[in-house]
Amino acid sequence: DALKRASRVITPSESTARDLVELRGVPRERITVIPYGLDAAPWKVDPAEAEATVRKELGIGGEFLFHNVGTMKPTKNLQCAVEAFGEVRKKTGRDILLVMAAVGEVAPGVREAIRRLGLESKIRFLQGASRRQLASLYTACSAALYVSLYEGFGLPALEALAAGAPLVASRASSVPEVVGEAALLVDPESVAEIAGAVERLLSDEKLNHRLRGDGPRRAAGYSWDAAARSTMEVYTEVMDN
Repeated sequence: DALKRASRVITPSESTARDLVELRGVPRERITVIPYGLDAAPWKVDPAEAEATVRKELGIGGEFLFHNVGTMKPTKNLQCAVEAFGEVRKKTGRDILLVMAAVGEVAPGVREAIRRLGLESKIRFLQGASRRQLASLYTACSAALYVSLYEGFGLPALEALAAGAPLVASRASSVPEVVGEAALLVDPESVAEIAGAVERLLSDEKLNHRLRGDGPRRAAGYSWDAAARSTMEVYTEVMDN
């Protein structure tokens, strides 16, 4: 197939490179890892402006967690996120909301978990939010979640860091490569771990503040210019050979 015939294969993460070697038999020496970039500027929003946008445009008031899901694929692990959110509300006693930005239909299992836990009025699904609104949600949230079971890169995690959101992120696949030490890493299949990490961010102001500063510094290391230069170098090398 094309992967076997290619002179070079470009992937956005070491995790994806390992998958290509183990699952598709691509020789590692023919794989080049070039991380995606990010234009961080649009994700930096004044906190007062962010709170006004969230309240006036999206109708979300009070304390909330934010999970930018993207598409509603099973790998996004929404059921564990919902169950962990239920644990956080129960253990902390805080009347906190969960806001999920997503595209597509919510799976029946996720709907059932929401109903079973009595969270129908405490979870808000947003369809079609603009980038400015997403940036405002990251900025205004008490904590962000990104607990996917699998990602080839995990651009929403990088967006969360750029916006300065204190992030609870999956320890699976490529996500740890992206976030480094600028997020709390958890087993995405452990409801208790996810809930415990969120509780830490809600109760430990020093940790919360540190991650809000670490995130933008981590995100600043990802550049589309650098990605383009590295990609051109690969193209040039392949053509020269």
